[in-house]
Amino acid sequence: ARGCVSSSSTSTFYMHMDQTPNSALDVIVVGAGFAGLCALIRLRQRGLSVLALEAASDVGGTWFFNCYPGAQCDAASIDYSFSFDATLDREWEWSERFARQPELLRYLRHVAERHDVRRYIRFNTRVVAASWNEGASEWIVGTHRVLDPEVEAIHAARNDVTVMESAESILRARFIVFATGSHSLPKPVDVPGAASFLGTSLRTSCWPRGEAGQGSFRGRRIAVIGTGS
Repeated sequence: ARGCVSSSSTSTFYMHMDQTPNSALDVIVVGAGFAGLCALIRLRQRGLSVLALEAASDVGGTWFFNCYPGAQCDAASIDYSFSFDATLDREWEWSERFARQPELLRYLRHVAERHDVRRYIRFNTRVVAASWNEGASEWIVGTHRVLDPEVEAIHAARNDVTVMESAESILRARFIVFATGSHSLPKPVDVPGAASFLGTSLRTSCWPRGEAGQGSFRGRRIAVIGTGS
């Protein structure tokens, strides 16, 4: 969070279906990956008004952005299953002991559809500021629309001022759950000459979707920086 956001600095005021102009949500959940989706579902099951804010265009979190060829979990697939839904646990069968990224993403999409929570998620939305209002005992949360999640993730990692601009939307809530995980921002490349490299440069943490990310690498000279999973 950076600074304090007030309604006077915004150009647009979005209202969630659970929120009237003078009311605050019970909870705002930041992120719609495994943790965020679980929090959203469980909190709504308790009768609370909840809105999830997600910078990407879909659920998935890490498993939405990390879609590079060969991406796969290094823990047993069953460990990713939500235990609070016994029926879901019975109807979903993992195809591998260590699921690959496409299957993990399919699972999260299935969970979102099964529990009908997509309408409580605001996609392409990044939280740019949050401030605690002591007098009202509530959080003031500023957001702005994300046009290109992959590009903006890189700027956010660099604390680029174009991302930390004034909020376009203001929301209020009694509680905030930051389900942003430990891998939500790419690590900036601090390698001499990287900025002037004229070839194709890709990041596993925000791999391009479509043809750009699935093209053939046959016959190309490729350098891989980093030896993580």
